[in-house]
Amino acid sequence: MTEYQPIGSIAFLVNIGKGTTITDEDLAAAQSIIIHEFENGLARHGVADMVRIDSVESRRGCIIITINISVMVAVATSSFAIIEFFRHYPQVRRGIVMTIRDLNMARIRIAEFGERLTCVFRTDIPGIDDRKLPPDDTQ
Repeated sequence: MTEYQPIGSIAFLVNIGKGTTITDEDLAAAQSIIIHEFENGLARHGVADMVRIDSVESRRGCIIITINISVMVAVATSSFAIIEFFRHYPQVRRGIVMTIRDLNMARIRIAEFGERLTCVFRTDIPGIDDRKLPPDDTQ
């Protein structure tokens, strides 16, 4: 049985501009794009089978999309799971960091607003500082 443990969240900001009205459709479109790109990034960095999106929350202001994630910690038995988690943790951490970096300053298209930049707003994942993302070669 595969078990996952929540490790935190990453919030992405899509700057729409002051004084604009964001519809439910705009919010849903931005959320869909961010989730799609996040999942593609996890796959591209080889950790899609070890990291899971638990839930997604979206808010207006600009558009803030928070992705809550978990990592795989168990496959069969608990002692095996702990060993597997620590064996794969550097790869998982690197994959998450690289995925966050991919989405930081990515351009997404929202019908009514055209192309907009996303940026990492905050993350509360232990060991990942949203103010200073490590370089590409970070393990």
